[in-house]
Amino acid sequence: MSDKKFSDWMKVDLHIHTDWSKKTKHNDYKGIFSVTTLKEKLKDNQVQLFSMTDHNIINLEAYDEYYDSFNENEDPLLLVGVELDIIVEGGRPEAYHSLLIFNYTDKANAKRLHDLLESKYTEKEIDIFNRVLTIGEIVQLFPDDDFFFIPHAGNTRSIIDSYKNDINTAQKMVLLMQSAFEKVPEKNVQRYNDGFDKHLEKAFRNKDDNAY
Repeated sequence: MSDKKFSDWMKVDLHIHTDWSKKTKHNDYKGIFSVTTLKEKLKDNQVQLFSMTDHNIINLEAYDEYYDSFNENEDPLLLVGVELDIIVEGGRPEAYHSLLIFNYTDKANAKRLHDLLESKYTEKEIDIFNRVLTIGEIVQLFPDDDFFFIPHAGNTRSIIDSYKNDINTAQKMVLLMQSAFEKVPEKNVQRYNDGFDKHLEKAFRNKDDNAY
């Protein structure tokens, strides 16, 4: 039995952009991107798990370079990820942003996911600076892939704004997917929780939920 009194904590950064975000968003990334520099910074800050999540595109060159030089005994683990612009079918025209973090750590799956996305955008004949998908399209693209769905919630491009007239649907959608909200101001967290509270039994709404 372990003598440790506390749990182990892991530093994670699942929202890192590269210079490829400039390909899909005007003036989104400034400076020169380097996989080597990124790896050094992550190690300096004891980050053990991360993802590169560009806007509506997967930087295949950066993933290939990182995986080619990856040392499992020394380097942070890289999960394949992307940040998508998502619109609500039949809803508000403004897109919200959500990270998709996939349970893959290899070049083959990074390429497969990259190719699926690019094929879908080509099929839709969407200008590269106006790429959007719906939840239905995302589910159809990745029906058998395991991923976390992490929407913006309370800051810019928020899922709350997109579902302002139908917050219940947003809550159900997030509950049914593997999801975790990005860190947001407390008042927005409270607003979201209040929406759930309306559907709870009276005892739970009153926080009278002792397990005995």
